[in-house]
Amino acid sequence: MRFVKPPFFHLLQRFRNQARRKPAASLLIAALLVLSCLPLLADEDEFGLEGPAVPSRLVRGEQESGKRIATLAGTISSTFSGEMSRKNMSALAEKVKGLLASRVDLDGASVKGASYRILYEERRDDGLAGDTGEILAVEVSTAKQRFNAYRFTNARGRISYYDERGGAVMDRPLFLQPCDYERVSSEFGYRRHPISRLIRFHGGVDLAAPSGTPVRAVADGTVAFSGRNGGAGNMVTISHNGGMATQYLHLSRVTTAGAFGSRIRQGDVIGYVGSTGSSTGPHLDFRVIVDGMLRDPLATLKTQAPKRSLTPAELSGLLAKIDLYRSEVDNSLFRVAGISNRPAVSL
Repeated sequence: MRFVKPPFFHLLQRFRNQARRKPAASLLIAALLVLSCLPLLADEDEFGLEGPAVPSRLVRGEQESGKRIATLAGTISSTFSGEMSRKNMSALAEKVKGLLASRVDLDGASVKGASYRILYEERRDDGLAGDTGEILAVEVSTAKQRFNAYRFTNARGRISYYDERGGAVMDRPLFLQPCDYERVSSEFGYRRHPISRLIRFHGGVDLAAPSGTPVRAVADGTVAFSGRNGGAGNMVTISHNGGMATQYLHLSRVTTAGAFGSRIRQGDVIGYVGSTGSSTGPHLDFRVIVDGMLRDPLATLKTQAPKRSLTPAELSGLLAKIDLYRSEVDNSLFRVAGISNRPAVSL
């Protein structure tokens, strides 16, 4: 640190010899020295963050790590998944497709040529782009329809997604029926096995249906197993959020959607009813596992999705939030267009 003479430097030199002979004067001189040097030890600017109280390396660290708001916009030339894959944003694509799954199939033919705008959080590490965080807003516009979703926290602190009218976007049922069946031929619990005739615990429900009946995923998830599995025959296991998994046994065959590792959306056909493995006739043995424990599938399927509705005050807050989201997207696209000399995408 460069030494700067304090304002009392010459005065203190003049009385230095006197201070040696008079202790009281020495104390006064010491106090004046401390007071005169305090401004030199303080921050150069109270908001400059350059002083010893806030080291500059910590300030840089806060700027280089954490989250930032990012924007993505464009046109769906073929499928949304393909469009995002070309931009190395497949993880973001899955989140957006899941968010709008109850409203539109973003990989379907109806959205070809549609424009999209996405506002999302991007987790950063040391100044580099990292994982995709929360989606804040999505707007997709086709020639005939618009599909929008905006993240909003209601007065009770619950976060969900709504359209511009305040309607809950993810309003599909929590679970679907796995297939159209004629009757429940065997319930969950202990029973006499139809082949071995021994009393055994039955971990699922047998849904009697004609061979070839489509079997659908009851909820979004990832295929954790797909293939032949002993007495279960052709089987598919899907892992869902919340420590839950579902199993589909005795399938006649498995579709490509039900292949191992595939991302599954609620309602996707993963196979067809059959009678493979230890089976006396065509049926679907459907099972639910929660936190490693078998649960009654029929009770699980009756679980209702939580209702989401907004009060008038909350709706006003949502509309204000939507304005902020759209302003952020517009400003971001305007900055990008100014740099690249390309027009911004607008819905």
